[in-house]
Amino acid sequence: QAIALSAEGTGRQASLELPPQLSATPPRKAGCGRTSRKAGMLLSGGAAFLLLGAMAIGAVSSLALLHYAQREVSWFSFLASLLGFVLSFGIVALVPYDVWESLSAEEDKSRQVLVDSSWELIYWATFLLCWLLCPILIEFEAAGDFTVYGRL
Repeated sequence: QAIALSAEGTGRQASLELPPQLSATPPRKAGCGRTSRKAGMLLSGGAAFLLLGAMAIGAVSSLALLHYAQREVSWFSFLASLLGFVLSFGIVALVPYDVWESLSAEEDKSRQVLVDSSWELIYWATFLLCWLLCPILIEFEAAGDFTVYGRL
């Protein structure tokens, strides 16, 4: 940025160039605020990382369960087990990202909201899975009745 100075009574003007450290608008850091625009949608780097991580965790969990699960298991039990796997691996994947976000010098509130909402989603989904869905499924699978209503 340039600042114009004039000396009174002389009619001269001088221009002073400020170094970047004293500039009124700070220079942007390399890679700061990088976004990608795909299909008219604005997606930040952190959101893209979380989305790709969730897709990778879902794929790995699905492949593991398809390989090791018994074929007689109902699809609902399979989906509940898949949800348990995804939530467990999601915690392992989210911890390093959360630490990285906390240690970064940027004060971007939208990224912190994304991390906080991810933690809340994992917490409440795990809570409902462990205290509601899994006990019902355990009793459903152990019941000896022949109808769905009788097993519940």
